Amino acid sequence: MKTEVQKRFKRGFVLDEQELRRIVQACNEHVGKLNLPEDQVTRSFKAKLKNGAVVETDDLGQILDLENIGTTAVVQVHLEFHDVSDDPTWRIHVTFENAATTPDSWISQELIVTGQSRDWAFLAGADLEERLKKVQTLSWAFLASRTWMLLLLIVVCVGVGLTTMVYLIDSAKMKHDIALRLEEARQKGDIKDPVDAIILAEREKAKRPSPGSLLAMTFLPAFGVVAIVLLLYAVVRGNRTYNFYWGDYIVCFDTYKSRIKLFWTAVVLATGASVLGGIILRLM
Repeated sequence: MKTEVQKRFKRGFVLDEQELRRIVQACNEHVGKLNLPEDQVTRSFKAKLKNGAVVETDDLGQILDLENIGTTAVVQVHLEFHDVSDDPTWRIHVTFENAATTPDSWISQELIVTGQSRDWAFLAGADLEERLKKVQTLSWAFLASRTWMLLLLIVVCVGVGLTTMVYLIDSAKMKHDIALRLEEARQKGDIKDPVDAIILAEREKAKRPSPGSLLAMTFLPAFGVVAIVLLLYAVVRGNRTYNFYWGDYIVCFDTYKSRIKLFWTAVVLATGASVLGGIILRLM
């Protein structure tokens, strides 16, 4: 009776040469516990490139020697260990994949361990699962594809519309109330000339927020929320989530990280300067 352990993850990852070799080494160690002759073990490594080409070999070094950039960028890596029979009695299968190319499932890591020994399958599965988790990162691309992101944008847009309606209704009501107050004052004889009417109108306006301040209170927070949501959405969509960190891609990814760090530094400094400027203006 076979025991099978399956693990699938919808996480990002940064898989470098060192971690990939460690995963392969862990697979070899668990295969070694089966005490099989070397000619009874099949090892295969396969890489799929962005241009659709597939490189399959029994030498991991050939995968790591790929240029890994542009049209030859690695988008999928398979590690396969099993016996030489047509119906393998044991198997270790590990896959790393750019899940953005398969948005139907968004599975970026897959681990399958099959064996006749229950203890061996569970031990190998647990060990390799820990190896996979060490290279995992948050999958921003997966989060950006979720329905709640669209719903959040809809809620923000509805909020902007409602605040606009509130402003327009309140502004019209204020003008109507002032007109009624002037009419009442004229009938009571409190208004004797146009200057008295202007003074009374200004006093009524001062009792409530001005249209300009009301506009600021309604539109600015909503605009800020929209700007932040759109900014975060753009950053998330442009985030490098699935990274095969070897070959020429190393320089590309390091440059990307430097730019992201510079961007967030600028955002923090701009926000801090804005807050500090507001505090100083209030104190003056």
